[in-house]
Amino acid sequence: MDAATTPQAIATRQNEPTNEANKLPNFEPVNVDLVKALKLRLINKLSFGEIAQQLNVPKTTIYEKLGKLQHLLENTELTEAYEQNKAAILTAGERLIIGHMLNEDKLKNASVNNLAYAFQQINNANRLEKGQSTSNQAIEIITFSAVQKEDTEAADQLHSIDVEPESK
Repeated sequence: MDAATTPQAIATRQNEPTNEANKLPNFEPVNVDLVKALKLRLINKLSFGEIAQQLNVPKTTIYEKLGKLQHLLENTELTEAYEQNKAAILTAGERLIIGHMLNEDKLKNASVNNLAYAFQQINNANRLEKGQSTSNQAIEIITFSAVQKEDTEAADQLHSIDVEPESK
């Protein structure tokens, strides 16, 4: 039996990568501007193939990158309706959470802290959507008396300087 045809030699060759596998091209990852791709999908309502053409990338790359978001992209009308009514939806969410917070059965079974936290998050999102502040910051104001005190001290320093009239 030839050494190349022994069972051990054949098993060794089967476990080694073939030359054909080594000849496969080494593809570099394709960078995609996801913001632009999403805008093309949501605003321009382009298909994945059309987006791929616009961005000059393979169609499979667009499927790979945007495919994870497909469930969000399927109903763009619903997304647009949400965007146009976000403040009202958040207000309704606040009302629902407050209802849960005040429900005695819920209070017995749920953490009030969790309900209060949920309310705070919805309330902050709603305030932001309405262009309102989400927190009030204290601003230190220099009072008139503090300014007056500084002015008095400066005037006293000026008066303490002896100035001799210039002789000619």
